[in-house]
This record gives sequence, structure tokens and C-alpha cells, in this order.
Amino acid sequence: SDPAQKGAHAHPPAASTAPAAVEAARPADAPALEGAAGKAPDARPKIKCVVWDLDNTLWQGTLIEDGIENLVLNEQAALCVRELDRRGILNLIASKNSPEDAVAALDRFGMAEFFLAPQVSWGPKSVAVGKIARRLNIGIDTLAFVDDQPFERAEVAARQPSVMAVDAVELSSLLDHARLDVPVTAESARRRELYRTELQREAALEQASGDYLTFLATCGMEIELGPITPALIGRVHELAQRTNQMNFSGNRYTISHIEAISADPALDAFVVSARDMFGDYGIVGFAVVERESALMRDLMFSCRIQGKNVDHAVLTFLINRSLAEGHRVFRAVYRESERNRPAAEVFWSMGFTRTETNGVTHTLAYDTETSGLPNEDIVKVVAAEVG
Repeated sequence: SDPAQKGAHAHPPAASTAPAAVEAARPADAPALEGAAGKAPDARPKIKCVVWDLDNTLWQGTLIEDGIENLVLNEQAALCVRELDRRGILNLIASKNSPEDAVAALDRFGMAEFFLAPQVSWGPKSVAVGKIARRLNIGIDTLAFVDDQPFERAEVAARQPSVMAVDAVELSSLLDHARLDVPVTAESARRRELYRTELQREAALEQASGDYLTFLATCGMEIELGPITPALIGRVHELAQRTNQMNFSGNRYTISHIEAISADPALDAFVVSARDMFGDYGIVGFAVVERESALMRDLMFSCRIQGKNVDHAVLTFLINRSLAEGHRVFRAVYRESERNRPAAEVFWSMGFTRTETNGVTHTLAYDTETSGLPNEDIVKVVAAEVG
């Protein structure tokens, strides 16, 4: 389990009646997005990372046989890499080569900057792909793998069947695939650098002494909660479309849904931004609370802040705000899934109980008279403005 969530108790038993109020409060899910060029929507998650082979894929030729000077950049592949980077889809490498030579070739073509943490070794590519998913903390089913060799694609498909395999000869249509049709915002263009900073945090953690929470407390994590301004609607839409592991409502909002939420006087809607001593995380969260009923109907976060107690800090802020407004009980809508169940441990660790259920949709309650909020002093709320 997550080190930041130790002490979480077992899930309480669910009640048997359905909360009509919750169903009324929960907006209908946004329709699935249609892919580019009129393609039918794909129900699988959007791709967050494309893993590239090198030889006869990113470049023409074989590095170990032809030498760096005789390789030719695959311009179609390079175009895809640059456009994926613009969309905020990460590019990584899984190649059977010498790491030093591979990096030298990437530098020669001016492509090294576009790739994070290359997995260059002589081991199975399915292992490299698995390492990439774990290191980025994203679902294995949000990865695509591009390789010219049928054997390599089959080996990855056999051991990582949820990875989207792509033949290198099909690159001309890759960018039109529905699963790579994602919202593009100013934050998208920064995603590579945000993840690069995250890798620096991981390196610092590996070198730190003491336990995880002690290290986390030294990072100076600060968060701000603010309104959904017109300039941020696109980022909230992107977050709702991309977030799986830490989307506790399961909603996939359209732009019009978000505009309606931001304009509804009965709702308190927040966007959450974060920063620490290593750098800026950008906009990492979104929450919606019904003011009169103290019901949180939406909470979602980028997986980049998972395990960093940002979810604890936001919930603590919302509960305290509700208490100050005279509410004894703060409630939350939680639509359970295989993907968000681990992250939902935050509710149980903070003292929420499940009071009503309707299939996978539950009402959770935090009673301020019987529960005590943890005071870990790890994440500081430095500004808060209702929207």
C-alpha cells in the first residue's frame, strides 16, 4: 500500500439502499469522444505514453551494424514524436542496443530532448514496457508500443496484452487514432518537463534517509485552490478525460459540462495547483461541492501527485470549510472501479464511512463530531478561493 496512507482501515460494510439524492446530484457522463477523422470512439483509456523502438523505427538502419554515421532519421516517426509531445503524450524508448550509443544517436538527430528515461538494454521489451508504466505511475493500458519487428510486438502483446501495439509501417495513421485524440492545453506542452522534474523527485527520494513521510515533509509541498476561470476550463476538461486512477466520480466531462459547473451558484468548484522545492506541478486536481448539502460530487487528481498527501490536504480543507459553515457531516460521492479503488484508501484512512450504495456508486460520510482529522503538517494550503 501507499506509504502515505498507512493505517487505513478495512472497507466498512456497504448499506443496501440507493441514495436518490446522490443520483440526482451526479451529472450524466459525458459522451465518449469521437476520434479524429470521424472514427468511432474507442472505449479504452486514452494513450498517455508511446514507447518507441529505435532501429528501423525511429531511424532507418541498425545502430550496432551500420554505425551512427550511416543511420537516417525516419521523418514520419520524428513528426509523430513531436506532435505527441505537443499533445502532452509522453515519448519513451524500449530498444535492444547499447545505452551510450543509443543516446548518442538521439543527440545526433536532435531528438534526445523529446524522450524520458530511455529503457535501452538487451532484455525483453515487455519488461521494459512494464518498468516504464511503473516508473511513470500510469496504467499499463495507457501505453502504446511502436516497433517494426513482429516478434517484438508479439512478445509485448503476450506479456502485456493491454498495451496498444503499433507496426512502425503504420505511423502515417498513428496520430489519427481515437485513443491519441486528446485535449491539448498549455499544460500539455509542459507535461514532459513536469515528468522530468518528477523523476528528479524520485532520485532524491532514493538517496534520502528516513521513511517516506519524513522525506515528503521536507519537500515543502504547497497547494492552492482556486475557481475555474475561462482560461482553465480546457485544463479541467483534459484532467477529466485523462484521469483514471484518481477519478473518484468516474465522470468524463465535456467542455459544456465544465462551463455549466463553473456558472452554477449552488456549486463550489475548485481547481487545485501544487508546487514543491523541486518545481511546479501545475493544475493537478478538480473538486465540486454542493454548498447547501455539503456533498462533494466530484474529486479527481493527476496521478503525478498520488502518494504525496495532496488528496488528504484537499479533503481536510473541504471538510473544515464545511464545518465552518455549520455542517456536521461532510459527504462524498464515490463511484468505485478497479482503477480508483487503491487511491480511494484516502477516504477510509481519514475516517469516512460508507452510508448508502447503488451498485458501484456510494455515498461516503465524514462525521466531524466522531472523527478527528489527521494533522500531519505535510502539505500546506497557501491560498483558497471559491469558484
